[in-house]
Amino acid sequence: MPQLPEPQKGSEIKNLISQFKLLEKGEKIYFDETNFLELIDHYIMQNKHQKAFAVLSKAFSFYPESYEILLSEAQLLIETGLNLAASKKLKKLYKLKPKDMGLIMLIGINYTNLAVINKAMMFFDKALSMIKNKNKELLLYSIAQTFIQAGRYDVAAFYLTKAYQISPKDKTIILDLAFCLERNQNYKKSEKLYKAYLKKDPFSKLAWYNLGVVLTSLQKVDQAIEAFDYSIAIDQKFSSPVYNKADLFFQTKKYDKSIEEFSKLLELEKSNATALFLRGVSYFNTANLKSALIDLKRSLKIQTNNPEAWFYVAKIHFLSKNYKKAKKALFFALDVDKINAQYWKLSADIFLKEKNYKFANKAFLQAIASDPFIENLWFEYADFKTKLNDYHEALSILSKGKEFITDNLTYLLKLSSLYLLLNDKNKAKQVFKNANLICDNALEKIESFHPDKKQISILIEN
Repeated sequence: MPQLPEPQKGSEIKNLISQFKLLEKGEKIYFDETNFLELIDHYIMQNKHQKAFAVLSKAFSFYPESYEILLSEAQLLIETGLNLAASKKLKKLYKLKPKDMGLIMLIGINYTNLAVINKAMMFFDKALSMIKNKNKELLLYSIAQTFIQAGRYDVAAFYLTKAYQISPKDKTIILDLAFCLERNQNYKKSEKLYKAYLKKDPFSKLAWYNLGVVLTSLQKVDQAIEAFDYSIAIDQKFSSPVYNKADLFFQTKKYDKSIEEFSKLLELEKSNATALFLRGVSYFNTANLKSALIDLKRSLKIQTNNPEAWFYVAKIHFLSKNYKKAKKALFFALDVDKINAQYWKLSADIFLKEKNYKFANKAFLQAIASDPFIENLWFEYADFKTKLNDYHEALSILSKGKEFITDNLTYLLKLSSLYLLLNDKNKAKQVFKNANLICDNALEKIESFHPDKKQISILIEN
């Protein structure tokens, strides 16, 4: 990649700053147009926009008609996010010098920031047409960076592909193009490019890490872990691949390994709330409730508004039969996320243990309202009513849930069971007959949950 000119040496900039301070005090100091421009550029690079505006204001008092200073004004407006104001300035300047490449590039950048991508591309392409093909590489790369900063990885990939065609061995272009393709979910091409890059630079921790991310998206789990391992081997303090490796074990339910990796991550980042939370859930899934509760509480001290962490704390207290603490934790979970069916279902389970059937009923209704497509909620709600001998209400619940239930066999068997409990033998037999057509061992399945075993024989009578 061709190198950009090095910035002006620090001592020269310091001298300009000192001279400008004297100028501000009213002393007669010679400050030419170039000096103003250099100082404005310096402050822009330092993100000291207020100081840049101060220099700009002074520059206009000396050179009110200067095209270059007017151009710097437009650039400063873009840098500070005042893109509409910049647009007005740029249009006037474009009438003056429609072939100025620097101006054309600024117009393209401004349109990119305004999300007017078609016009941005039109001006960028105009700038590209002004130079020879063999010299376009740096400009193409620069344009791509503008679109990357704007989050338009698709357009950035378009320009990087052109740069890659000119210079296919340039590592920087390969790396950025692979990144953009990954963001565009073009994982296979991204994988190939990262591997091509790693042949040139096998000790790039970032390339190995990004390759691991791509391989994860391609569900190549073992290869992804291997890529993360290479990244970690190059830099053991690089926490990102450690996190991704741990998370990959977590997602694939290898909880013992995820605990091991999250522990390594927490040695690097002791206050990582997400790592503590996920290690806590991993401990929960290995039935180590004590360690799970410690991690979850530590996580919540750092990030108090994590409803899922509160939910797991509630589950641990529920399993430990400490229903008072379980309800308290669930209160915090529901305070953040009021429409989570899982949280309301656990609330129902707690109220059932306390034999508070009125509140259990309300919790079931809230759970179903939050997510009616969880079919087990309909079955469990109906079972709850069945245990209270409210068979008609249980039938009504199943009837309401029919359009959301995909497990037709369980639906029919539950329905048949309820008709038996209501002594409606004909309907029970009719519904069971439909269930029997779906499954050969339907009788065995209904026997597993129907409370009155003597009634079952009725279903197979002619």
